Amino acid sequence: MTLPPRANLVAVRHPDPAVVEAVERAMRAHPELRDDVWTPAPGWVAATAPLPESEPEPAAVRAAGLAFADGRDVVLAAAAPERLAQLPPDRLAELPGDFTFVRFERDGATAVRACGAGVPIHAGVDGERIAITTRLDLLVAVLDEPWRLEPLTAAIWLAGRLLMPYARSLLAGLTLVPRGHAAVLEPGRAPRLVRYWDPQPQRGERLAPSPEHPRELRADLLRALERELDPAGRNLLTLSGGVDSSALAALAAGTLGRPISTLTLTGGEGAARERELSYVDHLDERFGFRRRHTRGLAEDARLALLAQTPPSVLPAMHPALGALPSIAAEQEVRVLFGGETADNYCGAELGIPDWAEHTGALALLRGWRDVPGGPRGAARWARIRGEVLAGRPRIPFHRSLPEYLHPDVRAAYEQWWHEQRAAFEQHDGYIAMNWEAASMLGVRRTFPFVTRELIEHAFRWHPSELFGGPNPARTKRILRVALRDDVPAFNLDRADRGHLPMGAAAPPRRWEDDLDLLLAGIVRDDWFPRPQRPLSFWETHALTMFARPLQVVAAGARR
Repeated sequence: MTLPPRANLVAVRHPDPAVVEAVERAMRAHPELRDDVWTPAPGWVAATAPLPESEPEPAAVRAAGLAFADGRDVVLAAAAPERLAQLPPDRLAELPGDFTFVRFERDGATAVRACGAGVPIHAGVDGERIAITTRLDLLVAVLDEPWRLEPLTAAIWLAGRLLMPYARSLLAGLTLVPRGHAAVLEPGRAPRLVRYWDPQPQRGERLAPSPEHPRELRADLLRALERELDPAGRNLLTLSGGVDSSALAALAAGTLGRPISTLTLTGGEGAARERELSYVDHLDERFGFRRRHTRGLAEDARLALLAQTPPSVLPAMHPALGALPSIAAEQEVRVLFGGETADNYCGAELGIPDWAEHTGALALLRGWRDVPGGPRGAARWARIRGEVLAGRPRIPFHRSLPEYLHPDVRAAYEQWWHEQRAAFEQHDGYIAMNWEAASMLGVRRTFPFVTRELIEHAFRWHPSELFGGPNPARTKRILRVALRDDVPAFNLDRADRGHLPMGAAAPPRRWEDDLDLLLAGIVRDDWFPRPQRPLSFWETHALTMFARPLQVVAAGARR
């Protein structure tokens, strides 16, 4: 058993040979890229940075004009490189598994992103120039351009919402290719996004509960962990003690017998802290973790973790990414995995509108005891059904941005919000953020709850299988049913999500540094050269989160 091959990739096409030569020199000078620089097609130069223990790409792949960042082992077992080079973008779903790769041509390229939580990919066209990368800092390092932030995306991230509106990346002029899409890139034309994978049921297809569904979920999780985890035990689990992370701990260390270490981010003091850690202690007593790491998340500690994150362009909001460098200095880490994204598929608060839409009045009366939230949940059902009938479906985003952001981007956000109400499609930057920071340390960031197979299954589970009843422990019902024999009941039946300090009680503090001009037009004008009033904790958190990324982007812009 070996780790699946993964790599970072950056490629540039330009009609001016002098520009291409300059990019190539920068690639050969970069410590991560210099060992694998090549010309995939006339006018192109590309470089890859394989993660540790990834096998080199076969010559036949390069000869077909292909470069893989993810999924090469699975795809090549099912299709020859020559077939991949000819397969139309809208037929890519014929290939198995998750994959991220680029198909190069003389006058363009096709950049393909995985369906699940695989390697992300950014792409952009500026006149005759085409740029592709899996990690934004690599592109900034090799392509000499006056880099700027995309205002709306940056404002949304400053507000703590890791979304990519209109699939716009954080750097102006680049697209973060949505999951399950291919970007067709041609000189002089905006990237054309082709959706090759859609897990949603066909129109008119009825969902129905089935005893097979919990078994599907368990099999999907075991398959993902068996593929992704390091057999040698260099695995680090973000373990809160909540249901999702406890499930992964039990499956990995118990059912599969893979050694793991854990990282727990704790909040509170005294009895509250001990209560949180008791859930982790219980799992450790049962399964025996290799090492346990704990980081407190009081306000100053949270800000300090932001300052310790790797210097990626996408701001690393997750505190685990700030803790990762110090842990990697203490022990070898090859895989960082967690259950942070399980809410999207296994039944949590954001799934209530789906439950209401798929639960008619008669079904509501028959299943009265299982209504999420009891009588209050029934009133919520009526309100949601009314909004759906009125053509106002709910979306899980706030309607407006905070007032410390510029009026122009606040207005643009409200327009986007209204558009999303009509046709919501999630543009998630969370996976890309995690990939950027972790892969800079040679670590694979894995989300077992976000695989192609699990998502395809989840879209066919009836919402009544996911949650129900007034007891909070009835959320994520399908997960609790699926893993009843794997996870200790003390953890599996936990009713609350676990708690982290949110900074609400922190006193205001002054911002002592001048703001980078890259934030002009993104934060309000009277914050320049620096905010004159004390900032709330979350305003301070936002600016601290952007400090290191701004340094990376500004350094590229000054070049």
